[in-house]
Amino acid sequence: MAPRIKAISTPQAAGTRANVYRNLHNGLWSLRGSDGKVAGHSPNAVLHDVKFKVGEAGRQRVIREKSKNVHAVIQGTVKHVDAAEVPPHAVPVSYNPYKAGHFYRKDTGEAVHHADAVHMTPQGVFAINPRSDTMSKGVLGNVVGAVMNKLRGKAPAAPQSAAPKPAAAPTPAAAPKPARLTADADDHGDRIKFLSHMQQSPGSPARQDPAQHKALGHLIDAHSHMQRAAQAHAAGDSAQAHQWAGGAKVHLERAQQAHSVIGHLMGEPLHRQIAEVNPAH
Repeated sequence: MAPRIKAISTPQAAGTRANVYRNLHNGLWSLRGSDGKVAGHSPNAVLHDVKFKVGEAGRQRVIREKSKNVHAVIQGTVKHVDAAEVPPHAVPVSYNPYKAGHFYRKDTGEAVHHADAVHMTPQGVFAINPRSDTMSKGVLGNVVGAVMNKLRGKAPAAPQSAAPKPAAAPTPAAAPKPARLTADADDHGDRIKFLSHMQQSPGSPARQDPAQHKALGHLIDAHSHMQRAAQAHAAGDSAQAHQWAGGAKVHLERAQQAHSVIGHLMGEPLHRQIAEVNPAH
């Protein structure tokens, strides 16, 4: 007897934040809630405020064992789970663990990490305004390289670019963007993993320098507090969000006191995020 499939309807799913993936057994789209439980399955789903996420450990296991496992999801806020016409400007998106560690556009092969919306259908995934991370791996490498060079007392290498650009006249500061806390909790989790690796890896200078080690520890705690702030904001609890952001500010200041280079260079994005959720600080 075939197992019973738990269907989900739009009234049940609309407005919830879900991780959606193709079910390996029934071919439908499975919607997993923030509690980690699968709420149900549907042949269609339309999400907005979308992030495409790949777990690298799961991907490596697929490559190593040649067996499928759920490690890539499309995360977003559910609009509905009904059949709907795909807009003509939507871009087909796919994922292949043997090809790359990210989702990609089927027309150009470019990486896709975010989209305004996505239509998930029996025929595949179609994204509205798909785009890659603002900070590419190359840019991230330049940032990390600059930090490590400063820690070793070297002059930072000039970042690679296609051609030198003439100096531009100063432009007025852009108006601050509204906080994106509902989509930032996972980003803080990724940064916690990165900083932990930087703190603990055998070849890291932080293993030999107590000040660097302490500063990274405070940055990890600051990101942990901002992750809680993001979750509280998503739940509509602004008081808790402000409280967690205040704690993040304390740890950021301690990181800067412990090691000026790490605290300021690695903590600058945190400073802006804290100011967004808690301007009083």
